[in-house]
Amino acid sequence: MEYQLIASDLDGTLLDNNGCVSDENWAAIETLQKLGVWFVPATGRAFEAMPTELKENPLIRYYITSNGAMVYDKERGKSYDLALPRQLATQVLDKLYSYPVCVMLHAENRSCVEQSTHNAAYYESYNLNRMWQKYVLEKETPVPELKKLAYNAPIVESITVFFKNMEDLLECKAFFQKDERLQVAQTDPHNMEICASRAGKGKALRLLAEKLSVPVEATIAVGDSTNDLTMITAAGLGLAMANAVPEVKVAADGVICANQEHGIRYILEHYIHR
Repeated sequence: MEYQLIASDLDGTLLDNNGCVSDENWAAIETLQKLGVWFVPATGRAFEAMPTELKENPLIRYYITSNGAMVYDKERGKSYDLALPRQLATQVLDKLYSYPVCVMLHAENRSCVEQSTHNAAYYESYNLNRMWQKYVLEKETPVPELKKLAYNAPIVESITVFFKNMEDLLECKAFFQKDERLQVAQTDPHNMEICASRAGKGKALRLLAEKLSVPVEATIAVGDSTNDLTMITAAGLGLAMANAVPEVKVAADGVICANQEHGIRYILEHYIHR
């Protein structure tokens, strides 16, 4: 198969354990472009919360963001909006705010947090590990009255929420999983990522492939967390990182190297004909 598009998760996949794209992966992405293969970051992050090196690099034009709630074209702005319908977003927020939670709201290509509690001690109290704390403090946009924004934003792409108590998380997760309009994933034992069931990285991947006239069979998706499952099963070839959670490895067509071992270079060397 002559693959024409590669969609890659960021954390635990494209990025190393320091949150960077290795020189080896950048070299592979450059080679892919020369070969006419689209490279597409596919992330739970909002576009503005992505690493600057990815947002501004001329090698990349399209991005799947907010767990597939948005396909972003850097040249023209958003291509597809698969956000939560306003009424559904309100119902989700009502349920979440009935618990002690730390909310990260993805809206208008930004990921926003409450300004008054934007500090390491607060995030630690909600079980964010050091990596998550660093990411939130550096990449999230602090805003006054986040809750007011959440209920009034015209578009809510997705919501990431951390819980203080595991019992609350499990109860809330079970509640949302019963709603066929929602898709729930986890990228940390203490969080949930919620988006519309019409969204998801898999549906966004297929929409983008259609836009680019790329057959689904000619796509590759690679990831490590449960929010990558839909694109791994939707792609022509679904790959799991060696550091992926068990569910992803089971769903994938193959398991490749760990994120510290330059996964995009691995894909280039083993799956792309040159």
